[in-house]
Amino acid sequence: MQEISPGPQQSISRQPEESLRPPRVVTLAVLFDWSLLVQLLAMPLLGRWLGLPPSLRLPWLSPTLNALLSLLAALPFVLLLLLCGEGVRRGLPWARSVQVALNTLLALAGLASIYTLWLDARVGNYWPLVTLLTLGGLSPLIAWGLQRPVARRWFHPPLELAPGLRQRRASVPPSWPLLGAALLLGLLEALAALHR
Repeated sequence: MQEISPGPQQSISRQPEESLRPPRVVTLAVLFDWSLLVQLLAMPLLGRWLGLPPSLRLPWLSPTLNALLSLLAALPFVLLLLLCGEGVRRGLPWARSVQVALNTLLALAGLASIYTLWLDARVGNYWPLVTLLTLGGLSPLIAWGLQRPVARRWFHPPLELAPGLRQRRASVPPSWPLLGAALLLGLLEALAALHR
């Protein structure tokens, strides 16, 4: 039996669908950004619910107003993470550069969290392990993965596919598993940050 190779029209029709499917490292970068977004939004609310002091505390304000102040202070960073995650998901070249720089800095912070984990583990607090695994594990992997050729093609598609490709990617909604994983990881990171 002779194998029939697809004609030029069949291979061209497959390329746009394949170009809408992001590489794994892009999905991981979006998950990372959106989990940090959830962490920033959840920390003031979880802290108030658990009776822990908020990160921004003014002694003359009530605990509820302090939590609200912490939430308002987090909003610019939340917006930045939302834009960066969506930019990576759509394949915008500026988002790749921001993501590589951000994850390189966070990987260095992850190395510094080894000392924090060592100090806290001596008194039985292992929550900093979550921070170490997130920053020391995921951040370098994302920064390295976004430098690979498959990720570069996501941000710089071939010229024949480039027109309208970002709009088609934007029309594909984020998957429910991605949103659920970002929510769970963000809540776990928030709990780890609150129990430091």
